[in-house]
Amino acid sequence: MSTLRVTAEVLTVHPHPNADALELAQIGLYRAVVAKGAYRTGDAALYIPEQAVLPLALVEELGLTGRLAGGNADRVKAVRLRGELSQGIVCRPAALAGTDLARAAADGTDFAQTLGITKWVPPIPPTMSGDVEPAPELLAWVDIENLQRYPDVFAPGELVVLTEKLHGTACLLTFHAEDGRVQVSSKGFGAKGLALREDPRNLYWRAVRGHGLGAVAARVAERLGARRVGFFGEVYGSGVQDLA
Repeated sequence: MSTLRVTAEVLTVHPHPNADALELAQIGLYRAVVAKGAYRTGDAALYIPEQAVLPLALVEELGLTGRLAGGNADRVKAVRLRGELSQGIVCRPAALAGTDLARAAADGTDFAQTLGITKWVPPIPPTMSGDVEPAPELLAWVDIENLQRYPDVFAPGELVVLTEKLHGTACLLTFHAEDGRVQVSSKGFGAKGLALREDPRNLYWRAVRGHGLGAVAARVAERLGARRVGFFGEVYGSGVQDLA
């Protein structure tokens, strides 16, 4: 499951090709622009990734007032600084003064809760929301961590399969063979154990009914002798996302 983690990391520092006063701090395959001389290769510092929402006191402490994304200017997003992509924030907050960041990096300590940092959840358009109901047996969406954070996860020569994710909105369906129930949810609601009640106006239900996915799931369940069958997919097209 893709999660927000705010961890200490050991940095590799590179020159910034277009700015004398800036450098690039590398974390995994991510890079963040930092002030020149603030860090050296081998130093440990906190890495705050994209989609993190910072408390305003921390925004002010880091000198980022008015420079972050979102209506409250408190959300971290990738930006280009003097032509180089900066994917997150590298810092040493005062709240962690006295913390052995090198040890924390080795231990994988998560400081998100300590610093009051949360993950940004995009607002849900009306056609993607609706009435919900508890669904404890719903098969929740399985997300994937970004490879850039884990550059050593594959061994040299290891065979891998690549698939391309379409740009849309995540839809999930759970079929219950014992009574033929079909439960439909979104990635966000599914993570909370909630299913969307059927509504002809709802985008996910329109996709499920329009493509007859309930009947497909029933055939799969019969063929496999499965008690539950889950489908994960992407609903896309004009009006769903900014890239149609």
